[in-house]
Amino acid sequence: MVRVIQFGGSGRVVRSAWRPALWVVLFVGMNLCSVIIVRSVLGAEELPVISTSQLWGDALKDGKPWATTGIAGICSVRQLGFKTLACHFVQILETVETHACYIDTWTETLRLVSRTPQRIVWNATQGPTPAAGLVITSTLTVEPGSFREKGDKAFLTVGPMAATDDWSYTSVRTIANPPPSGIGAGVVQKNVKGGPKNPMRPALSCPTPYLAPSLPTAGDE
Repeated sequence: MVRVIQFGGSGRVVRSAWRPALWVVLFVGMNLCSVIIVRSVLGAEELPVISTSQLWGDALKDGKPWATTGIAGICSVRQLGFKTLACHFVQILETVETHACYIDTWTETLRLVSRTPQRIVWNATQGPTPAAGLVITSTLTVEPGSFREKGDKAFLTVGPMAATDDWSYTSVRTIANPPPSGIGAGVVQKNVKGGPKNPMRPALSCPTPYLAPSLPTAGDE
């Protein structure tokens, strides 16, 4: 189940319906929401929750500019050492030619590729689906932001944060057997970045809903 929280205002404290001991504050931007963990009073069996910053960039279709997109995610850590993340993402996308606007949410299980003081990388592959042969591969990367002291051990122990670290997310979607209508045909590649050293939100023509991903549950994966 994907749950989208919609509200106005600059900030709101929300208690997780699935994890009653977990509180988060959602700070609303123009289109997406940065999710920052404020306090977590969890049992010994619980693992951390991490969230990305607001990530902005472009989507290409068959190598050509297709849309401007923004993505934000919140992830439940499912293994010690951040080895597995169960993430919900929310996206706003505006096409280049028609300025049509789309909002989407999805769930991914990402697995650790590398973890060093300089960078943490996870990736995921979904598919292929029956008939259409849809395959989506994605990579989530985070590097310590400029606000951290050099060699800050908390980056690896406590984990990365939305507000202080530099995030990037890339995905590639291919369909081996598109329908006769051609809907969904072509290779779509997204490349978005966010954090202190990355681009801020671009100008969009889309309306400005306030959206935030919620924590995934075991049934979502």
